Amino acid sequence: CMYWDYKNYDEQKSVSEIYKSYSLSLSQPLYRPEIVEFINQGALRKEGAEVETHKHAQELGIEVSKAYFELLFARKSLELAQANFDYYTIKYKMISEMLSHGLSNKMDLLDTQVYMDKSLIEINTAKKKERLAHRKLEDLLLSPISELPSFLPYDDVEASKTALQTDLSLSPDLKIAALSRQIAQKEIALRKYGHYPKVDLSLSRTENETNDAAMYKTDNRAYVQVTIPIYQGGATEAKVEEARLLHLSQIQKEAQ
Repeated sequence: CMYWDYKNYDEQKSVSEIYKSYSLSLSQPLYRPEIVEFINQGALRKEGAEVETHKHAQELGIEVSKAYFELLFARKSLELAQANFDYYTIKYKMISEMLSHGLSNKMDLLDTQVYMDKSLIEINTAKKKERLAHRKLEDLLLSPISELPSFLPYDDVEASKTALQTDLSLSPDLKIAALSRQIAQKEIALRKYGHYPKVDLSLSRTENETNDAAMYKTDNRAYVQVTIPIYQGGATEAKVEEARLLHLSQIQKEAQ
C-alpha cells in the first residue's frame, strides 16, 4: 500500500491519494527431469531406512537370545553348584560319622571339606552371574521377568538356521549395500541434470486500487521462463565426478 500527497496547481488545492496493489503468482515446472530422479532416490532411501530398521530389529533379537541363554546357563550352573555343595555336605557328614567309629581317616574328611568350600564359592559366583544375566535380559526386554519363557523347539531352531543360511538375500547388510549402490547411481543422474536447461511456467495476477486512469486495475500475466546453463566453471562436472566416486565406493562395499 502506497500513500502520497501532491498539489493540483490547476485547481490550487492539495490532493491525497492512496495506492494499493495485491498480487498472486504461481510457478509450475514444465521441464525439470531431476525432480523425478530426486523422488525415485527418496523412495530408495525410504526402503533403505526400512531395511536398516529391520536389521536393528534382528540385532536386538540376537542380543535378547544371547541374554536368554546366558541367564539359562547361569541358572543351570547355580543348580549344579548347589547340587555339588549338597553332595559334599552329605559326604562330609558321612565321613565324620565313620571317622567317629574308626572307619575313615582325617585326610578324607579334610579333602571333602575342601570340595565343600569350593562348591560354596561356586554357588556365590553363580548367583552373581545369574543376577547380572537376569538384569541384562530385563534391560533388553524393558520389563521384569520372573520365569524364563520357553524357547523354540530344537527342530524349529535348526530349520530357521537352515533357511537363513541358504537364502543370502535375506541379509539386511546385502540389501542395504544394494540400495546404497542404486542411490549413488541415481545421484550421478541427478547431478548430470545440472547441464540441462530448465523450463518453468509462471502465472501472476495483480489487483490495483488507484484513481489513476492510466494504470490497469487488473494485470494478468503468463510467461514461460527458460534457464540454460552456459558456463558454471566446472562446478557441475565436479559434482558428477564426486557422485561417480561414491557409486564406485558403494560397488566395492557390495562386492565385499
